[in-house]
Amino acid sequence: MKIRRLAALSGVTILASLGLAVLGGPEASAAVSCSGTITYDHTYNHNGNPVAEVTIYYNTSNGGTNSVCLYHLGAYRGKAEWTAVTMERCTQHTAPAGSDCHIAAYKTDADNYSYYAGPVGLTGTANYCVDANGYMNLDDGTYLGIDTGTRGC
Repeated sequence: MKIRRLAALSGVTILASLGLAVLGGPEASAAVSCSGTITYDHTYNHNGNPVAEVTIYYNTSNGGTNSVCLYHLGAYRGKAEWTAVTMERCTQHTAPAGSDCHIAAYKTDADNYSYYAGPVGLTGTANYCVDANGYMNLDDGTYLGIDTGTRGC
């Protein structure tokens, strides 16, 4: 639901601004990496220039593992900016691509990064939809907010 997502985002923003680690959801995740089969990949532009790319990966280990990274692109590659990425496991087993996720579990990574945020991953995602969210502060004061909607259903 949008309210739960906004509450989670608010908590991420507050904790990240305080420099605290942000871990969400009741599930532990195995060591993850930004590797595996790419199930979603999209480049985001600002003022006609690429600034970020969200990539969701999947592998079959641990009952299905999805991970996500938010990469800095263009003028932002190598430049420290507040960047965050969240992986969510939805309660849904099927849903149209890009639709709302009803969050069952999530993990977040947020800090001042120069190249990418993540990897963030969840295990036990086989036969569940997932959703990824990315956030990045840009030089001109723009706050880039990305929601992939449900994927991998």
